[in-house]
Amino acid sequence: MISPRLRVRPVDTPRVSVAIVTWGRADLALDAIRSLIAHTKPCFDLTIVDNASPDDTVSRLRQAVHGAAIIENDLNLGFGAGMNRAALGSRSDYLVLLNSDIILEPGWLEPLLAALDDDPELAAVSPILLDLDGTVQEAGSTIGPDALTVGIAAINDDDRTVAFQRRVPFASAACLVVRRAAFERAGGFDVVFGMGYYEDVELAFDLEAMGLRVAIVPASRVRHVRNGSTSPEVARRLSERNQRIFLGRWEDRLRLLPSVARAHAIRPQLTARDVLAADRILIVTDQTSRPSLGALAAAIADGWRDARITLLELRDHDTVDSPCTDFVERAGCHPDDVAVWFRSRYGHYSAVVVIDDAPTANLVLVARAQYQPQAMTVIAHDAAAPSPAMGVLWRRADVMLLLGETEDRRHLTLPAETVTVSVALSSVGSPAARTRELVPLMAQLGAAPPRR
Repeated sequence: MISPRLRVRPVDTPRVSVAIVTWGRADLALDAIRSLIAHTKPCFDLTIVDNASPDDTVSRLRQAVHGAAIIENDLNLGFGAGMNRAALGSRSDYLVLLNSDIILEPGWLEPLLAALDDDPELAAVSPILLDLDGTVQEAGSTIGPDALTVGIAAINDDDRTVAFQRRVPFASAACLVVRRAAFERAGGFDVVFGMGYYEDVELAFDLEAMGLRVAIVPASRVRHVRNGSTSPEVARRLSERNQRIFLGRWEDRLRLLPSVARAHAIRPQLTARDVLAADRILIVTDQTSRPSLGALAAAIADGWRDARITLLELRDHDTVDSPCTDFVERAGCHPDDVAVWFRSRYGHYSAVVVIDDAPTANLVLVARAQYQPQAMTVIAHDAAAPSPAMGVLWRRADVMLLLGETEDRRHLTLPAETVTVSVALSSVGSPAARTRELVPLMAQLGAAPPRR
């Protein structure tokens, strides 16, 4: 059956160059191209490199796709070499490396480009990969000292645990947007990895050595046919071969990373997700807190992109007002379950922030002492509020955080050794100004000045 004609509209100056490598399975490739054309504004060109498919894939592509460059290799050179060849003809600032078994969703590209435009340290970004049923398949990946790679999935099937932008050790090249200049500077994919697997890991490590980063952008989501382009057995064999190669090359760098495991418990999954985040700050608020600590969480996360900022909302139902797709992890739990929530993440956080006028403040501080004993305690206080003395509560603070414009501290009864930091967090002013205002607080928590 002949597929309907798929037309890639010509663009004088494409912003992105899309590259697809095929080896058989024309049906998958045509579905990927169909979704590309349907869900992408005409800002791209398309190059398809066929690695000597053993069937009629090339003829089907030529018959069905108009406006794409189709390159035929005489031999199967592998995924990395095929992508390198496609990139050679790029005229754009960005490369989109796309598996032939990806189905793109509406609005997939714009958030990825926006993230690259916002942060010059980012060299590559990936969407969240979904299974065909819409569940999270992979939201970035991590790697351990033995070069074992682990995809980061939603923890306990809770999408909120991955639905925020963050930097990752590497992201799958199943769908990866890369700055072309950075890709070329890194030398593209190393062809030593043959048919595939670990070339995307090596690219990420090469980019890191150049001072650049890889990130996940959750506002972009695509569907991935797991093992659509190869069999599970072949994938396992190729991965094991290339794991040994990668380990031999990067052993010194890998030994600095913590072990990762494919486990279902929450703690190892958090460790895998947050492997790059030395500063892990938990900010606890509830529906009665005034002022809200959400603005504080957003400002810290925007300034310290390498930190992990979690905003835990305590309320009568385990939901949050809206999914968070910026740099803040949103979580929710019932006040009665605070101790259980803290215990499931035992020892994970470097600091816990709670506002003193919340009815749940004491519950949070007790749970912190039991299950996050290593974490510094930050007690936030509305500097303008004539609150009654909370001496017992305030004495638990390693840092007292005054929120608001006033410098009047006469109503505070604090131990002499308590460190006090004031933060106005005015909505007026640039993000850079808000970041500078937070430097004294973050310094008390042991965080280095932000890179950006």
